[in-house]
Formats: sequence, C-alpha cells, structure tokens
Amino acid sequence: MSTPPLPSVEIIPETSQLWSASLQPAGCPHCGTGFLITGDPAGQRCPACWKANLAPQPARLRPEAPELVIPFPRTVRDFLPQAQKFVQPVWLRPDDLQAERLIQRAVPVYLPHWLVDGRVKGDWQAQVGFDYQVQSSQERYTGSNWQVQKTVETRIRWEPRLGQIERRYENLATPASSAANALLQRIGAPDPRQSKPYQPELLQNALVRIPDLPPDSAWPAARARFEQAAAESCQVAAGGQNIDQFRLDAEYHALQWTQLLQPYYASAYRDDDGRLQTILIHPFSGELSGPRLASTRKAWVVSGIAILIAVILLAIGLIAAPLSPLGILAIIFGLVTAVSALAPILWAWNWNRHQTPFLTADQPR
Repeated sequence: MSTPPLPSVEIIPETSQLWSASLQPAGCPHCGTGFLITGDPAGQRCPACWKANLAPQPARLRPEAPELVIPFPRTVRDFLPQAQKFVQPVWLRPDDLQAERLIQRAVPVYLPHWLVDGRVKGDWQAQVGFDYQVQSSQERYTGSNWQVQKTVETRIRWEPRLGQIERRYENLATPASSAANALLQRIGAPDPRQSKPYQPELLQNALVRIPDLPPDSAWPAARARFEQAAAESCQVAAGGQNIDQFRLDAEYHALQWTQLLQPYYASAYRDDDGRLQTILIHPFSGELSGPRLASTRKAWVVSGIAILIAVILLAIGLIAAPLSPLGILAIIFGLVTAVSALAPILWAWNWNRHQTPFLTADQPR
C-alpha cells in the first residue's frame, strides 16, 4: 500500500499577509512554536511556553485559508466566576495566582486541525460480532420459600467476514499540530457542528498556531481515521453490532486537505520561582485547567510565625510557674502550636505533588 500524493507546503515570508485578515507569520525564539498574528508580534508573549515574546519569522505552511472555524462563543471576561472557583481551593497561593490576573492575561488562540476528504478503494477482512441474549434462571432461598430470578445476559457471536469497499469520506479531522494531544486532553476534541465557513472577522484578533505537522507528517494519523471510518461502514454493511481485528488493504484517491480552527484561551501565572505556569480556559464552559501550585515560601513564613508563637507561649508558661493554671495552659497551647506549625509546610508539599504540569510538544529546540 503506497502513500498517495500529498499536498506540499510553502515558505511564507514574515512580511506576507494571509487569509485576507492581515495575518503575518511569527515565532517564539524559545520554544520555536509558530503563530499567525495581527499587529506587532514584539509585544505578544508566546502563549505556548510564556518564555519569550514572539518575533517575525518565515513559516512553512499552506497559504490557503481554512475551510471551517469554530468561533469563540463568549468573551474571556464571562469566565471570571470560573477563574475564582479555580483558585479558591489553593489556601497558600502565589501572589500572581489570582482570578482577575488570569482573565486579564488570557490570549485567544486557534488550534489547527486537518480536514481530509478522499475515496477509499480496497479489500477488507475482520471479525464481526453479533449480539444475542441468553436467558437463565437462578433460585434463591429467602427464608420462607424458594424464589426463581430470571436474568438476561447479552453475548457476542463472532464470525469472520471479508469483502471490498469503495466509498468517499469527507471532513475526517486529524491533528495538524504536535501539541494537539496535550491540548485536547484539556479542551476536548473539536465539534465540527459548532463551526462556520471561514471569514476573516471570525478570528477576532486571535493568534493562530501554524501547523507543524504538514500533510506528509499527518498522513499516518489521517489514514487511521480513514480506516476507522471504513471499519464502521463495513460493520454496518455486515449487519453486526461489533467489529474487531479489522484489516484494510486499500488505495486512497482524490485526497483534499483543508483546515478546521478550534478555539481556546491560554493564560499563565508566576509561581514562587518566577516561572510562568500555563493555564488553559475552555472557550465554551469556561473551565480552567493546569497546575495550581501552592506557595511554599508563604508556607514557611506561616510555619515560622507559628513556631515563634509556640516559643513565646512556652516561655510564658515557664516564667509564670509551670504548676500554676496560667503556666499549664501556656505550656499546653505552646506545645500544640509547635506541632501544628508543620501543617502549612506539609499541606503545601502534599498539594503541589498532586498538581500535574502542563506539558506539550512545545519544548525548546
């Protein structure tokens, strides 16, 4: 099975304006992620790594405008309540981890996906499963008499099937960015039913990630989508409810590649060490995701204050005579405070170890 002809990409100069939207290519000098951006990129922080500002640079991409765009349904200001709910559980948080700052810093970004049309022609074979039901009875003694309880179990009868297929499929979505897998775990897969035909005003000054998976790199994933669609078609044609061990020996003809743009908001905050931690905001639900790190510095400060209070109480207890009621109470509260002083440090350590860092393929290269 040979690879079908695939469209090539072009080198687009940094001074070019694309898609009738005054979009120019720019890139991050730290992580290398490319974007299409309106205006001066020098003032825009890279929303992929937050390590540097974007700079004009040429880009490798197809110059054709996308076919479909999923518009941002709401402004990021609408998600301030969700941001407040996101930061609220962090008892000792860094000064920069504030709902208002996350909303102010949020950047609208579009993630590209390939939409592939094509005709599949070839031979297939698989194990097709047919559901059937088996009824059985079970007797139980309830204390006074025996009762019969009937149960119905659904089982699968597997049968080999083979045949030929020739069918055209349209708009099979496959990632156009190497960061798609990590991002989609946070924002979910795109729903083409929410999309509209591309118009320049739909981008709303958003940044567009440049596909770093050209068609030749994205073809294995696209072929898997064709095979999945073909398996579903063959299952329906065979009249089964299940399919397994599907194999397809096919040729692919009349392939057409266009793009679908999926929206999301990217934001960040600085942790104790000054590192910017990436936070994503779902454009429809407003749900925030990403690491919410506690401030270990604040934990040490609170613990230090607690230890100081414990020392003062113990000193008062000893000075006021250990056997007097005041001395006994001061000693007891001093010991309790000393033991409790470790709580902020232990809480911050335990909280942070359960936070999953946001990792994508946007690594320095």
